[in-house]
Amino acid sequence: MENVKVSNVALIDTASKDIGLKFRKPTVGPELEMVHQFIERFVDSYKNKQNRVSIFIEPLVEQAYPDIVIAEYNPKAIDQWRPSRNNINVNDLKVLQNIRTLRGVNANQIVDKTNFSYKTILQAIEKLFDAGLIDRKGERWVAKSLRDTYFLKSIVTVEAKLNQWDSLLNQAHANKWFSSESYALSAVKQPKETTLNRFRTNGIGLYRLNGNGIVEIHKAEKQALPKNHISWMFNEWVGRYETLR
Repeated sequence: MENVKVSNVALIDTASKDIGLKFRKPTVGPELEMVHQFIERFVDSYKNKQNRVSIFIEPLVEQAYPDIVIAEYNPKAIDQWRPSRNNINVNDLKVLQNIRTLRGVNANQIVDKTNFSYKTILQAIEKLFDAGLIDRKGERWVAKSLRDTYFLKSIVTVEAKLNQWDSLLNQAHANKWFSSESYALSAVKQPKETTLNRFRTNGIGLYRLNGNGIVEIHKAEKQALPKNHISWMFNEWVGRYETLR
């Protein structure tokens, strides 16, 4: 991917700086070629946009490795980034999601909702407060506005397979768990209508490569962010990458 150099696009993979994220070493073959071709054409189509994107190639997400994750954001929103956010981990963000969902809680109430110990939750609360992600109101902890803390506009995942439709659908569907839009990329020029309907029914968008461009066969269903702690982790990984470079 050395030929991909556009100022508003960052490629984040095994060769990138340490932002607390692991990657799978890509397997050389036709599917990896598809991934590279898609990224090159996407980057070319994005070069005149005002926002910025970080493109993650095979990041470790829980127990899986989505082929491509494209996180779009306004770089000005990261100006207020606190260095203490670099220490936030997955468990901290699970606690944050509970505070957001419950709209204000104390530590004992979070213990009742999670498997974490009281000590772990207190440590997470301290880190979240130092990072500027929560505030205290009386005896309760409340999440700060998403406008001030969550700057990703979208998380688009793309899963690539030559023609293995069942595997492609399953993996793309799994990516919906944390993304705003999940797409599948196939080398098949004219998929059968029954195949297209399976992807539409599941809210999965479908791409295919065509010469020097990308053909969007149909759009993915859009979902609001952040969906969970993984959506938050991509927010944090992007912030770390931007502020450490």
